[in-house]
Amino acid sequence: MNLNLKYLYPLIVFLPIVFLDRLASFEIIRKIGSKGINQQSVLIHNTENILNKLAQETESQQSRNIIFLGSSRSIPFYYVNEDLSDNEFLPEEAKLKMRKYNFNSSLSIAQIDMITLLSLADGIENSSFYPNLIVIEASEFLFNEKLSEQRWAQAYHSNDFIFKYFSILPPNLKLDSITRFLFTSYRYRIHFETVVKKLAARNLSYEEMPIFTEEQQLMYFNYLRDNSYHKQGFLSEKEKKEFIGYAQLIKQNGMMKDFYAGPHMFEIFLKIVEMFKKKNIDVIIWLPPVHETYQAQINDPYEFSRTFWPAYYEMIKNTGVPFYNGDEILKSCPYWRDTSHLAQICYSVLGYELLKQSGKL
Repeated sequence: MNLNLKYLYPLIVFLPIVFLDRLASFEIIRKIGSKGINQQSVLIHNTENILNKLAQETESQQSRNIIFLGSSRSIPFYYVNEDLSDNEFLPEEAKLKMRKYNFNSSLSIAQIDMITLLSLADGIENSSFYPNLIVIEASEFLFNEKLSEQRWAQAYHSNDFIFKYFSILPPNLKLDSITRFLFTSYRYRIHFETVVKKLAARNLSYEEMPIFTEEQQLMYFNYLRDNSYHKQGFLSEKEKKEFIGYAQLIKQNGMMKDFYAGPHMFEIFLKIVEMFKKKNIDVIIWLPPVHETYQAQINDPYEFSRTFWPAYYEMIKNTGVPFYNGDEILKSCPYWRDTSHLAQICYSVLGYELLKQSGKL
């Protein structure tokens, strides 16, 4: 009898797990048990809608489309078209050339990570609309593998997506992908304690994935215009000291936490560029400038500079596409919104320089 029980114990443990996991196949269970919707999931979910809208605008305006994929350092390109008339830094001839293009950063999101970028690229590859030019922001934190792991843990990815890109995922995410494939409840990030509480209270409410109008997207992702600007030396000595504390927070809890740019991050980036090239979409990569105070505290510590930047520029060279270093823009428009963002007034000039670099002007 004891022998039989010994063999039954695994079944006693395993069957409830299988039963709970089968419950996750019901949509209502997935919705009420969700751990919440984050910005990355919302943007990925709305990629097709955004691209369809761009396709309609292109047809009605007969303009050429430029899509910016990046972070809050790319979002201000959204306002370039409406800023052209009053821009004091560009000659009229340059403005005339730029009006042929529709600048759109609707697929940019604050503190973008590599897996989110891959998901957006996959959405573009699978769409019926291809832009004339894609500008990929290659900020340093994009290559932080720890940031991608954090965002991966928060988001749902389909089995099709996992199978398609499994070979280039970092080892930790490969292991997690296998678990997601085996267990539906894990794939959808279902919190069964929440399910039980809601069922007991007969509360089947849940958060719907939003489908945006353009105005709603501006509010949801905080794409709102910020016209403030300061000259290069705008920080006082006191503010510089205060920034040191802020820099520590970024490195301890933010986008630069436990910074590690493993080879898989570079491989994924090269894959993204190759996906666009195969669709005959022109690509340009740019590195946004950051203020000297930010550079000194976050981007220039000895170990970071010694290991990351040489590998970064070697990877850029291997893409075979034009590259623009945003530090160049400071010669003609040395204005800042804050220590890691150019002022809005500089983005029209930046857009012009990017078009020149890509051979579009």
